[in-house]
Amino acid sequence: MGHYSHCSDSELLTAVKSGDDRAFVEICDRYWKPLMEKAIRILHSQFDAEEAVQDLLLRIWNTRDSLNILNVEHYLHTGVRYGCVSAFRLLLKEEKNWEYYKAFLPREADSAETAFTKQETGEVIEKLIAELPSLTRQIFRLKVTEGLTFMEISKQLKCSKKTIEYHLLKSKKILKSELHHLLLLVLSLFSALW
Repeated sequence: MGHYSHCSDSELLTAVKSGDDRAFVEICDRYWKPLMEKAIRILHSQFDAEEAVQDLLLRIWNTRDSLNILNVEHYLHTGVRYGCVSAFRLLLKEEKNWEYYKAFLPREADSAETAFTKQETGEVIEKLIAELPSLTRQIFRLKVTEGLTFMEISKQLKCSKKTIEYHLLKSKKILKSELHHLLLLVLSLFSALW
């Protein structure tokens, strides 16, 4: 067989069974693209699709002596579908195993940069809290830092629940406004750097 592109699938298959690697290359060339398209539709991954198609074609070459294929196209498309299902099962199994083992891995410590950022942010917030009016700051610390209830704060400071709510709302507005301004400043600095 000189011109494999003119051969039928069954002629190519007969040549492959006798060990003709050029006939096998013709089958690969003929069906690679449609098999890849099918595998990608199933697996949604170029890499995994290539693996599935290559495994199928390699299996055909390795078992060429015992092949009993009536329709090459149907056999290949069915084979790649089963290969994709197997690959998909394996991927799911690996993902489940990863989720299981991830629970036993030690948590990654904060990077130096993250730790520094947290410290800096904490210092900025602490400075903003320190600038709040005295009673507002005191109520804020009792509620947020110490976690006291309205009743406990009311007893300790001898003030009404409405007063506590007012000062908490006031502290929230002030801190939100100041943090918003700070965020805008940081963003403007970053945009100036880029």
